[in-house]
Order: sequence, then C-alpha cells, then structure tokens
Amino acid sequence: MSDEKVIAIGVLADAAPKKKIKDMNPEEKKEYQRNATAKHRREAKQDDSSRRWNCTDEITEKTAKEILTEVRGITNDRALEVILELADVARQQKKLYYNRFLFTHGVRLALQAQKEKTASVIIPEIEDGEVSGELLSRRELYAIWDYSMFRQPEINFEEFLRLRRVTKTDAFLLGRDILKKDFHESPHGIWRDFFPKFNPDGLKPGYTQEDLKEWLASQDPIKNFSLVASRNSYKSSFAIVWMVSALCACPDLKILLCTETKPLARGFLRGIRSYFEVRNINAPTLFQTLLPEMCILPDDGSALTFENPMASLGLIESSAEATSMDSSAAGRRCHVLHLDDPISNITTGNEEMRQASIDKYDLLTKLVEPGGYITMCSTPWHPEDLTATLIKRSNEDVEHPLQYRIDPAWVLKPESARKNLLDLTEDDIESLLFPTRLTFAFLRKELKANPVFFRSQNLCEFIDPDGDAPKIHFDEVTLRKSLMPLEAAPRDGGGAFTVLTADLALTSGHGSDGTALAAVRISPTTTGRWQMTVLEIQHGKFRMSELALKLVLFHKKYPEARHFYIERIAGTELLQREVQQLSYRYEISMINAHWCTPDMQRDAKHNRLLSLSILLEDPDRLLRFCNGEWVDETFAQFMRVGTFRRNVRGDIRFRGIDIADAVSMAQRFLPGQPLTEEQQKDKQAEERRAQMLKQHAAMFGNDFTPPPQPQQQQQEPELTQAQKNRALLGRCLPPGMRY
Repeated sequence: MSDEKVIAIGVLADAAPKKKIKDMNPEEKKEYQRNATAKHRREAKQDDSSRRWNCTDEITEKTAKEILTEVRGITNDRALEVILELADVARQQKKLYYNRFLFTHGVRLALQAQKEKTASVIIPEIEDGEVSGELLSRRELYAIWDYSMFRQPEINFEEFLRLRRVTKTDAFLLGRDILKKDFHESPHGIWRDFFPKFNPDGLKPGYTQEDLKEWLASQDPIKNFSLVASRNSYKSSFAIVWMVSALCACPDLKILLCTETKPLARGFLRGIRSYFEVRNINAPTLFQTLLPEMCILPDDGSALTFENPMASLGLIESSAEATSMDSSAAGRRCHVLHLDDPISNITTGNEEMRQASIDKYDLLTKLVEPGGYITMCSTPWHPEDLTATLIKRSNEDVEHPLQYRIDPAWVLKPESARKNLLDLTEDDIESLLFPTRLTFAFLRKELKANPVFFRSQNLCEFIDPDGDAPKIHFDEVTLRKSLMPLEAAPRDGGGAFTVLTADLALTSGHGSDGTALAAVRISPTTTGRWQMTVLEIQHGKFRMSELALKLVLFHKKYPEARHFYIERIAGTELLQREVQQLSYRYEISMINAHWCTPDMQRDAKHNRLLSLSILLEDPDRLLRFCNGEWVDETFAQFMRVGTFRRNVRGDIRFRGIDIADAVSMAQRFLPGQPLTEEQQKDKQAEERRAQMLKQHAAMFGNDFTPPPQPQQQQQEPELTQAQKNRALLGRCLPPGMRY
C-alpha cells in the first residue's frame, strides 16, 4: 500500500471565500472549488482514509455532502440529493464501503480499486463549465454518470451526454432506442418530424420565468398541430413519448392533457408518470439511469399529476395535469395543451353534441400561455366534428394557423382508387402506414367486419356514419299539435279496436332502462286510412313482482283490448308465470297476450320509429295523443329519438326512449286497408259470435263445433303453435283451472 498514488482534481489554494455558493459568479465558484480541494488534501494527509477503498470507517451523510460539494464541485441541490441516493444503491449492489473513498473518487474508481486490490488509481481531470442543452454543470453530470451508469460500463461519459440529448430532442429515438417502444420509421419517424421540436440549448442554469417565456416563443414558429391517423398505429403512445421528451428539455414546462372522459385522462397521465417512476431502485430503466435527477418514486405526489423534480421556478401548475372534455379546467394554465381522441361516436351523435365539443376546445385554448403549443391526435367521426371543423377553419384562414396531416392505414394506387373496397387486393395498395403492424390481411379483416367504421377510423375519411339511415325527427311543435282530449278519442267498435303493448325492463337499478306500457286505439279515418291514437302511457322502473301486477291491472283497465303485445326478453319466463297467476286472482283472461321475441333484424327499431314519424307528420295526423299527465315525459322521449348512434358493428342503438318504442310496437296491428261497411258488419258479427262461444264453453264445456265462417278479412298477427295450444286448452278447461 506504500506505492499508492492519487492525482486529484484542482490546484491548492488558500482559504475559501465567505460568500455562499449560490451567490457566487462562475469565476468565484471555480476559485471556491479549488480552495475546497486544497483543504481536503491537507485534511487527507492527517487521515488517509480517503485514499483507501476498503476503509471500514463509514462516514455520515453530512460528511458525504461536504465531500461532494467541496471536492467534487456539486452545487445543485437536486443533483446532490440524487447522487447520495445512487451512491447508497451502488454500495449495496457492489459491496462497497460507505467511506470517503467512495465519494472522493466515485463508484467506477472504487470498483477498479476493489478489483485490483489497490488504491493506486488515477482520478481523471474533469473540466468544469456549462454543457449545451443541460441545466447541470459538467462536473455534476460526470458525477451522475459515475454513480448512475455503473451497471452499463460500456457507456462512457460522452455517450452518456449524447443519449441525454436524444431524450430531449428526438421523440422517435427516445421511444425506440431508450424506452424500447415498438416504433418504426413509418409512421413514428415521420411524426417526429411533424410534431413541434424543442431545442434545450436556449435554457441556461438558473433561468427565470421571463427566460422561459422567451425560450418558448423562440421554438417552433407553428403553434397548432393536428394529427389524424388510423387506429392501432400507436399515435397516443407516440404523443406520450413526445411529451416526456418535452418535459426533459424544459423541467418547468407545464402540460395539460385532455381526453374525452376523466378515466381516459387519468390513464394518459399514468402513462407519462410510468416513465419517470422508479419502481425498482436496484434495476432502473435505461431512461431512469440517464436522467435520474428527473425521476420520482411511485408514491411521490398525486397519482393524477406529475411534478418534475428539476423544476425550479415554483409555478402553481404541475408539470403535467389531466382534464377531460366533460369536466372544467378553469384556471389551470399551461404551455402545452394536448388533446388525445377528445371526441367519439358518443359525443358526435347530433349537431348539439358536436357544437359542445367545439365550444369546449375553444375554452381550453384560452388556458395556453402566449407562445405555447396546442397539439391533437384524433380520428374522424363526422364531417362536422371537432377535427373537421379545425381543419376547415385553418383552410379558410389566409395564415393557415393549423399544421395538420392525415395518415390513413393505406394509400391506394391511382388506378385502383375507384375500385370497391371489398374488391381490393394487396396489389392495389401503394403503401401501408404501419406495415409491421397494420398489415393488409389485418386491415381487410377490419374492413369486412364493418366497412363504415373502417372508412372512418382506419382510412380517416370524414363521413357521416348514419348517412345511409333516414333521419328521424320529432319536434315538440308537431307533437303538441297532435294532442286531443281523451273524450274525443275514437270509440272501440265499428272497425276501431284497442291494442296494448309493453316494452319491458326486468331491473329497477339506477342505470337500467324503464318499462313502458302503451294503450293504443287503431281506427279508420274518413279518408279511408288507419289512425293510431295513444290513450294512455304508464312508465317507470319496477321490480318483477310490481311489473307483473302492472301488466295485469293495465289489461283489466282495457278489457276491450284485442291484443296485448309483450316483448319477450331474457328472464320473462318467471314474469310470464307470475302474470298468469295474478290474472286468475283478478279474473282477467290473458289469452290474447302475445309474448313475442323482439325483431332482431338490422335497424328494426329505427325503422319502426321512422314509420311513427311519418304517421305523425302526415297531413291527416295519423298519430294522435290523448291529454294526460304522462304526455310531457312521452314527448321528451320522442324528441330524444334523434340522438341515436351506431355501435362498432354498425347497428343503431337508442337510449332512454322506452315509451316511443312501446308506441311503435302497436304499428304491427295496423291493417293494410280500411274495412268496408260490409266488412265492419262481418267483424262485429264475428265478435258477437266469439263472445257467445266463450259463454257456452264456460257453462257447458267446449263440445260445440261452430259452423265454418267466412274467411276473416282483417289481417291479424299469426300465433305460434304454443300459443294456439294454449288457446285450445283455454276453451276446453273450466274457468280458473291452471294450465
């Protein structure tokens, strides 16, 4: 050990200045560091523990800080804190001693001495000063490299500086090479050149808020960007990486994230935090070893925000916050506003919804600081949605303030542009947006599943998803004109008859649909057509036992009803038995109740509602409503019909229109032609004959076989075999007997 030799950093000097380090200018700092080094040398002659790597005399954290400050020239508080944490991890992983040698010489020299069993090591001369694009001095960066990158000995200090610059200036290489994302030159390399770029060179250590403002204004001159790209192309993942790169370039940058809903916004923010959160201090990611001063622990701060540890201006807003299109973001200023899929088919169903999203966007843009940026990633939903509106605004503005690009999943060859989409082959494709993920086979499968959705979400076409469906519109003025007093409603008989319908919901939860019962009288008009008059509506949410009683009492209120059409859904078997039992108690025959499976054909409900709108708008007013306390809710639901939307399979779906649906079911009983006077007489005679047969069966059994009757003129719904059997039993068995 007598041959030990240490070449230290700096030159001996006399006493240190009295000024605090933070108040010194660069020249005074250098002088102070030289004097501190000389002082440490003198002390080391009296105690040579700093020269022995295996000295067992552990030092305190306070002493370690003094060594890092006075000998290594570490003056940044955050850098000092991080180096102490990294040193503790390194000594535990590499079985080093927490002594003066570890902090005087660093981890790499300690490992070299440990390997060679000698303290004869050479400390390289590290020239201090500023590093372009960095907020830490060269000596501070060297110390961080030394204590953080000991797991990657192949990465030297210059490569360490190069990789740090990549994280701040190149979102594509940051994602692909450092964060190990599945990024490719197409499309992510293209998007790197499209999104705004931040150059960290303009920020100096100790910058002020005014310096930040000037730096922000000097970046990309275009401030508004919109990327419209196919689904499954990782555009949201790329946007997250781009924002991580921006936060690395400027720690005091404030980003506000906005998505359609709050849960999506929180998930987006968690995606940003995940890159900075060190979940395993013994195995950090490459990104976390390159910029440990910007990383946090999982339980640091709120999970709904991200605070950059290197931020120094003390601004009120967090480095990254999340909001949504359905919440308020008043007062939260930002330098970058990023909107990611802020709209969907749910929020673009009608003009009012589309305008609401545009108004929300305009409000959010007021939160962006002067010189700030607005970026958006989205897919088309409607020719007049938020994305289309912003593009239209920019095209109409002579300055074209919005820079946008539209990236469909494929680009066709010119000669194939007029071919039907389903007839396309791979030879018709000129280029694919993301050939390693969105292959032609995958895209063709998506096309076959739903062509309309594919054109919108993969080919990025601004088309109306409901353009092929006739529009339904019930306005309040027309509905109010259709009102009439109950006393003026057509009477049952003389060709007019009553039908009952039920749109069921077997649950009564807060988010469940309601049950609607409708009494509708169908009658001929003076012009030889048929009219529907809604006599009464009962609507609400009922438990199954309550619902069974409602059905029986509703039928009892209208005993003249010729048919009671009830929608059969999952679970109605128990309800049907309960209804039958209650009908015996209340002496009501439910023989004319038809429990039918709803029509499952494509857009069946839409077509029924469309027919209702035609009846309502007919000059003869073929759809009328009687006055009642149920009218306001009924009209409110009818006016809600226009807010339909298609699901991912392309089927139209409605919500909260149970009454309108129940009324629309009555249309199945509309005769094709009005009854003539002779047919009406025949019908009345048939009804009297049927009543006599019922009385005869009740008194003497059902031995009598009626003579054949003329063929019925009026069309009625055909009964199933089970319903026919039940009707036969009803005629054979005595009243009150269960079957």
